[in-house]
Amino acid sequence: RDIAGGTLVGDEVGSSRVRYDPPDMSHQGRRHVVGDTKTAGSICLLLQAALPCALFATGGGDERSIEPVHLELRGGTNAAMAPQIDYMTEVFLPIAKARCGLPEGITINIERRGYFPKGGGVVKVLVPPHLTKLKPISLLDRGHVTEVRVRAFYAGKCPRWVPEKMADAAVRALRQASNIIVPASVQPSVEVVLEPTTIDSASGILIVARTDTGCLLAGSALGRPKLKPNVTGTDASEELLQALRAGGCVDAWLQDQLILYMALADGTSEVKTGCLTLHTRTAIDVAEHMTGAKFEVEPLLPVEAKGQSDGISSGSTSSSVYGVNGIVEGQHLIRCRGIGFRA
Repeated sequence: RDIAGGTLVGDEVGSSRVRYDPPDMSHQGRRHVVGDTKTAGSICLLLQAALPCALFATGGGDERSIEPVHLELRGGTNAAMAPQIDYMTEVFLPIAKARCGLPEGITINIERRGYFPKGGGVVKVLVPPHLTKLKPISLLDRGHVTEVRVRAFYAGKCPRWVPEKMADAAVRALRQASNIIVPASVQPSVEVVLEPTTIDSASGILIVARTDTGCLLAGSALGRPKLKPNVTGTDASEELLQALRAGGCVDAWLQDQLILYMALADGTSEVKTGCLTLHTRTAIDVAEHMTGAKFEVEPLLPVEAKGQSDGISSGSTSSSVYGVNGIVEGQHLIRCRGIGFRA
């Protein structure tokens, strides 16, 4: 609403229905917008919702319509159950620019980190207007891992040895993996970073793998007071290794974030995934209802996970039987004929 204008009803705690009425095409929304969770809630989830709106906020037809949108997002930069802000800068944004055609001028500037419980993070995002249609996404060949980067951070009163142990454990786990998944010739690069501008103490790790076809997959974890740092590092590496073993071109964090861009694109998008997440299926359902785009989810391998089939037939988006952690095991092809949206 703040970006594009219009009216919004039902946006309050406890509401079971939200109604948004867009403005007429001549309306010019704001070019500077502040979004504040007022908690340690995820800034990245705010960005997921705001970015598509900001891209196409070109209403009004005057000189302001080609000015960039400035987003100031406040809350948690590294929150549980959400992508870390470093994932957005190191995985999502590079893929979105290269594969979706998002403007190269989009920048994400982390002014202050925010962690649980106080939050207080500040991220400023510059979004130039996108005046053409998004190109369809094609991610079908995962290729082979050629690079692995480990970034472990600490902030506040957290000592440096904590992220160092995280990184060491992560590298050990990666080296113990099958040579087919991470070739022995690939030596992970390690960066241990002190985050200077924060309110709370925290620690965490992000591991990014790049392949020879340009795919980016990642695993991450946040430190917790009663959890040994080596466990955190191992958890992050295992998350990455699970994504690599699954054989898809995207990890579990990225697959649902691409759905809306597939729906808006001009042409047919195809993305090969590993395990299909419930978030992705939900994103498909919402995107179909809101845009009119049509998706197909095709299992690429016959799978029986703990006695349960995934329940998806070729060319169907019907409901599925979900196993552990709300995922359907195996490899899948997500195909969408986009609507070719243009502002």
